Amino acid sequence: MGGHHHAGFGLGLSIVAAIVDLHGFGLEIGESELGGARLVLHCPLAGLAK
Repeated sequence: MGGHHHAGFGLGLSIVAAIVDLHGFGLEIGESELGGARLVLHCPLAGLAK
């Protein structure tokens, strides 16, 4: 990144949110204390080990 702006379609977080929802996980999106975004993925452990 290094200060360069890359144009995009803005679909990244929307796609991530859809995948997270399909798997029954949770996603928190907020501001980082260091600047930028802070994403927290909540994955339930029950049912993952099969």
